[in-house]
Amino acid sequence: MDLNDEAILGRFPVGYYSFHPNVSLNFQMNRFWNWVGDKQMLEELKAVGTRISNYDDWAREMSELSDSSLAAGRRLPAAYYAKMAIFFLDPSDARVKPAFQRFMDIILEDNGVTSQNHHLVPYQGKHLSAYRFTPPVVRGKIVVFGGYDSYIVEWLPAALALRDAGLDTIIFDGPGQGTALDAGIPMTPDWHLPVAGDCGSLRPFGFHPDRFLPRWRSSHPRRGSRTKDQPRDRNGHLHQPVRGRDEGVHCFRALRHRGELRPNAGAASQRGRCFGKEDGPADGLGHRSRRACHG
Repeated sequence: MDLNDEAILGRFPVGYYSFHPNVSLNFQMNRFWNWVGDKQMLEELKAVGTRISNYDDWAREMSELSDSSLAAGRRLPAAYYAKMAIFFLDPSDARVKPAFQRFMDIILEDNGVTSQNHHLVPYQGKHLSAYRFTPPVVRGKIVVFGGYDSYIVEWLPAALALRDAGLDTIIFDGPGQGTALDAGIPMTPDWHLPVAGDCGSLRPFGFHPDRFLPRWRSSHPRRGSRTKDQPRDRNGHLHQPVRGRDEGVHCFRALRHRGELRPNAGAASQRGRCFGKEDGPADGLGHRSRRACHG
């Protein structure tokens, strides 16, 4: 399938809407809608925001929207509404399992995910769930995992967009996330293990992250300590330790520099999401308004 960047980017909506006065709820409504981009869903969210004043309202309203969407044959909105309905519920709540199964069944089938795309990767006596999408002509590789305890399958539309942009794409739930957390694998500070492939999660796919992200450990000269033995890139610049958000930026710059990812290659820009010091007045849900935003 020959798709240009404009066609790939056109799959995703643009804009951040005021669905609800609560910052947290408003973000979740925008986040899930951005994966669907359905105009009717947009209007439904605008309307339902006026009827939600607590988490019980949220679960009820989103569940009803999921049922009505499914009855009307609108499968993707039904799936994401189901996921939204259980977002704030306790995992032991009887409503969680059937709603989550609806979400999984629809999201995998409607995105054309097959058993060949899904991989169970051994990790500390259990397994991490990973998906791989390889284009006919590969011009680069990318590995993606979510944030906090998210389910990576929510990210399928973006993964398929990256595939269609020519990137061999792996997405996975890491320790403490999604299906891994469901399987009893807790969050760990040692995220370099699943990401770098030391636990075997990437190397069986032929991915060697050390080739993408030169990461120099504490035994190497620190930033500002220039020596003739410290490695340099092809432009003669000293490699510097990269951490956190800078590491992701470093990765994309490296891919672009190697010609494997053009500046406008098929990846939607991140939407703003709010965080920071919560010093505003508390709302009816016990949350405070937030001033700072990040992508």
